[in-house]
Amino acid sequence: MDFRHRFKLSNMYKWLLISVLGFVANAALAADWEVIKFHNRDYISLRSFCKFYKFPDKTVEPTSSTEFLGPYGTIVLRLESRESYINGIKCVLSFPLIQQDGLVYLSRVDLVTYFEPLLRPNSVKNKIAVTTVILDAGHGGHDNGAIGKFGIEKKHSLDVAFKVKRRLEAANLNVKMTRNGDYYPSLGDRVAMCSGRSSTIFTSIHFNQGQSKASGIETFCLTPQAAPSSDSERLRMSDMDRNPGNKTDPHNSILAASIQRALIQTTGATDRGVKRARFWVIKYNTIPAVLVECGFVSNSAEGKKIRQESYRELLAEGIAQGILRYKSYMEGKTVSDIKPQPVSRPVVPAVTNAPTPVSIPTGVSTNLAPVTKPKFIPEVKPSPAPPRNPAPSPTTNLPKSVPGTPNSLSTFTNSSPVNQPRIDSQDVPIRLAPGANPSSLTEPKAPLFDPAPSIVRPSTNIISRPLNGDTAAETNSASGPVIEVNPSGEKKDP
Repeated sequence: MDFRHRFKLSNMYKWLLISVLGFVANAALAADWEVIKFHNRDYISLRSFCKFYKFPDKTVEPTSSTEFLGPYGTIVLRLESRESYINGIKCVLSFPLIQQDGLVYLSRVDLVTYFEPLLRPNSVKNKIAVTTVILDAGHGGHDNGAIGKFGIEKKHSLDVAFKVKRRLEAANLNVKMTRNGDYYPSLGDRVAMCSGRSSTIFTSIHFNQGQSKASGIETFCLTPQAAPSSDSERLRMSDMDRNPGNKTDPHNSILAASIQRALIQTTGATDRGVKRARFWVIKYNTIPAVLVECGFVSNSAEGKKIRQESYRELLAEGIAQGILRYKSYMEGKTVSDIKPQPVSRPVVPAVTNAPTPVSIPTGVSTNLAPVTKPKFIPEVKPSPAPPRNPAPSPTTNLPKSVPGTPNSLSTFTNSSPVNQPRIDSQDVPIRLAPGANPSSLTEPKAPLFDPAPSIVRPSTNIISRPLNGDTAAETNSASGPVIEVNPSGEKKDP
């Protein structure tokens, strides 16, 4: 046997040994996570979730909320509910927590696109330093947007956008505006401004409209593939499609949560939460993108505040501080490194009952190694079908949330002050377990999870099954068959 032949055999054995060791290592890591299939989706046991993130393993009940305190902050969960609180900010999950064989499970989609990026934002992959921000003032021109007794959305959104621009430029960021006057850029034009850009994020600024009692601030990021939007009761066939904006799902979540947190701190408004939707400007954007609803012009008390320039200054301050917080995460900084940027403000009349801005809280240092994930699971190509989203035209209004009362999940039904999560100036700062020292934590074994869920596309004659076990056959001619009924009472997709 010559030398070259022996060398080839040596290389072959070497790679075989590496493959075997890799398989054994992956099997050992996977053994730390309890995974089940439910309605063709991956679910992770809450027990293994708590072990990984060093939360105490507690019992979660459907009638009350349960708080978990650990080295990465706090979370509040409730069984059979899509509502959660992550470090003091409300987040509407893609799927409710379920219970099987005595164990509580949460969906893998929520683990990868919500809990991991929000609990450990410094561990997100593909961090790119932010140098440019594109601000999109909603509506404009012939499209007034929401109209209330105390103002018109298109005017308020443009005014807030200019105020945010001034603050970001004071922090040495390059700022572009999709419009700087009373005219209407098409939705396609707004997204086209972001095409081909790197080191850039997109923030669309809006105001809401609903029934007279609806109030508060909410921030939307794109719904993950194979998940229903926050205001949707059901998972539909169209939800199985992977959209361009899903490429940055973890970044979208971090940006949305950063802005929502800063806005609630700065304004003291009702926290309607970080939500998911498939609005055009975030659905087709390939850079991190969010849409912010800064309050209800249809609400008498909130509309009066929005009409005041000083309150719009507070809104601008919150959006700007949220963007700067995200920028710091992408630079590898921790929450404690992020300080508000002082900017000069014009003297404006005081707003009755308007809170003064508070400083960004200090928090947990989670500058750990990124979570390792396996190779990307190829997306499932949809069957040929007529386009569900027609090309935007000058008469196409920017999609908005369905007008109406606040989401039925906007508050926990349990009225106990012990279990009721409070969102006020004292609870917004990230809380840690007593004696926790995040900077000294060693990297735990990483979950073997891919950003894209394991998808099984249902047949066209699927029978949907509610979470309570009752069977119901439903179809939707516009968006395909309904896959699952979620008895949450939430509003449907707009």
